[in-house]
Amino acid sequence: MGRHSRKATVFRTRRRRGYGLGAWRMRVIVDMPAQSLGPCRMVDLSQSNVNPTHSIIGNFRGFWAYKRNADVTTEAQAMNKPTSSNPVSRRQVLCAGLAAGASLACARTSWPAAPPSPISRAIPGTSERLPVVGLGTDKFRTDARDAIRAEISRMVELGGTVIDTAAAYGDSEAIIGDVVASLGVRDRLFLATKLTGSGSFRGGATGEASFNRSLERMRTTRIDLLQVHNLDGVDELLPILQRWKQSGRIRYLGITTSRVGQHAQMAAYMRKYPLDFIQVDYSLANRDAANAILPLAIERNTAVLVNVPFAYGSLLGQLRSRALPPWADEIDVSSWAQFLLKYVVSHPAVTCTIPGSTQVAHLEDNQGAAQGHLPDQNMRRKMEQFWDAT
Repeated sequence: MGRHSRKATVFRTRRRRGYGLGAWRMRVIVDMPAQSLGPCRMVDLSQSNVNPTHSIIGNFRGFWAYKRNADVTTEAQAMNKPTSSNPVSRRQVLCAGLAAGASLACARTSWPAAPPSPISRAIPGTSERLPVVGLGTDKFRTDARDAIRAEISRMVELGGTVIDTAAAYGDSEAIIGDVVASLGVRDRLFLATKLTGSGSFRGGATGEASFNRSLERMRTTRIDLLQVHNLDGVDELLPILQRWKQSGRIRYLGITTSRVGQHAQMAAYMRKYPLDFIQVDYSLANRDAANAILPLAIERNTAVLVNVPFAYGSLLGQLRSRALPPWADEIDVSSWAQFLLKYVVSHPAVTCTIPGSTQVAHLEDNQGAAQGHLPDQNMRRKMEQFWDAT
């Protein structure tokens, strides 16, 4: 511990869930001058040269260490054998060893802090939660494969999970499947895709043929969310989707539209079928869904994905030359993308929005909308008034 060392105290507490029957939690308080410690933060010991059987969190004077009880007992017993006329107690060994580990953790200042968890919403009727900002993939193309891989990898690092694609999106499903498999992150993602009754896309497959094609291209045996694309074949396909859900081939089912002209038809289907999800167009400039669809989603206990929150980029184009209003700081907004996305996800019916991007910088900006404060009703009205006056 060096010349600043004074003392360390170990408190042994109850078993910690998730570490097995032999797992115990011990707290190490190191009493030393704060200036001797330097910056301390969460330590990922699997990525460091610190003993990986310990996990140490330093925060100036407080440190936590975790280690399996059986290992501690064995090591302590071995070390506790007297080697002189002044035997060392097990308590002294633990104190010295854990305090030294805490000092080593603080000496390392290059470990990055873990990103904060994104804001999330529960899927209605379940305990499963989704981050409020996901990723749309209608622009995914083979020539951007490396950029897409970097983007998906970064999204996972930031805590994002929702990726939405469709059989109609060219090579998107196949690119996602290859990237997710190469990164080994399938179990950390919520994958959604779509099919149609008419086969109105390249390849022309419908129904089960389309679904099997999606499974193969996405290199998975189960889809988290399968949706009927643009209401094409709802009456034909939803009974089939319900059977696939019962057999475990999909986890959730839904329907989508990205057109205001289909909102009345979507509302009729929402009343007719028990849907887990709907996907609808909604933005600060296109608020029709707030009247026609979103209140019904709350009434029907249906999750909502929001597409085209930037109106295919046109909103960002209109706002690019303008400065953010000073009051944007109140909702932790640093870009127009975050401004527009926070308006969308702050609606109580919205579960997640899926802005499209193929660049890491754009993804990071979008994911920033899942951090900090969301607008309350008064702020939402202020944002609407600002847009309407634009």
